[in-house]
Order: sequence, then C-alpha cells, then structure tokens
Amino acid sequence: MADQNSGVNTANSVNAAAKIEALNEILANEYAAFHQYTQHSLLVQGLERFDFKPYFEDQAEGSYKHALLIGSKVVAYGGLPIIEAAPIEQSTDLLQMLEQDLAMERKLRDLYIAAIPLAEADNDVPLRFLLEKQAYGEQEDVEEIEKFLMKERIVLQEQDVPDKNSQAM
Repeated sequence: MADQNSGVNTANSVNAAAKIEALNEILANEYAAFHQYTQHSLLVQGLERFDFKPYFEDQAEGSYKHALLIGSKVVAYGGLPIIEAAPIEQSTDLLQMLEQDLAMERKLRDLYIAAIPLAEADNDVPLRFLLEKQAYGEQEDVEEIEKFLMKERIVLQEQDVPDKNSQAM
C-alpha cells in the first residue's frame, strides 16, 4: 500500500523484506566502518598522526551518521535494524590502514549500488535516490584514499603551466 503523503511503498512494499535484508547488510558494514575508522584514529602514530587522526575521526563520524540513516530506513520498511557489525580489519601501519579502509569503502559503495534495483523494482524513487547519493559519497571516499595511496606524483611540465603574461586581466 502506498503512503498517502508520499506515494511511496514502504512497509507494505512487495519487496520490503529484500530491501530490509540489503539495508541491514549495508548497516552492518557502516557499523564496521565506524569501528575501523575509530580504531585507526586511536592507533595512528608518528608524524602521520597529526594529519590522519582527524581524517579517521571525520570518517568515523560520517559512518555513524550513515548508520543512523540506514537504520531508520530499515525501520521505515517494517524491519529491525541489525546490531552486529561486519568484521573489521586491524593494523598499526598507516599504509595497511589506508588499504583496509579503501577495501571497506569499495565494499560499501558496491553494497549501495547492488541495492538500487530493489528500489527500482517498485518505483521507490526516494530509496533509489538515497542509495545513489550514498554510493556517490562512498565513491568520493574511495577516490580520496586512492589519492593517499598514489605511488607516483603528478608532475607539471613547463608547458602545462599558463604563461603569466598571456592571462587576461
């Protein structure tokens, strides 16, 4: 049955159970991301701590907010939000931490993308929009971590830099 205010199927959706299952898998992985980023913020040492502790803390906070959002959707579809987190990876080495976080962000992105057909199946546009928005955000996180892990530096050649005299004023 459609919600009278929004026209969107929620708890009575024909595939509400499948949506709940997919959202709970995402939720378990957002919990894991929160724990993993929090632990990384606590364990990062040395000169890298100054830059990466706040980064890891911000990522943990973002994962917490994502978990609240997804958990709320589970309830909206008549489900019980999962309480168990997916397994996390642990390390005290910054490079390994970033590689673990990259794998986690890719997995989250893929989980959001995999759930989109469930929203499309019964024209649940708000859920589809949410999933696409979250997938986009996870992709941004993937790209940021990939930049951290880049082995080669981008080098500007003289011909790549605009001539100061040729710029219009």
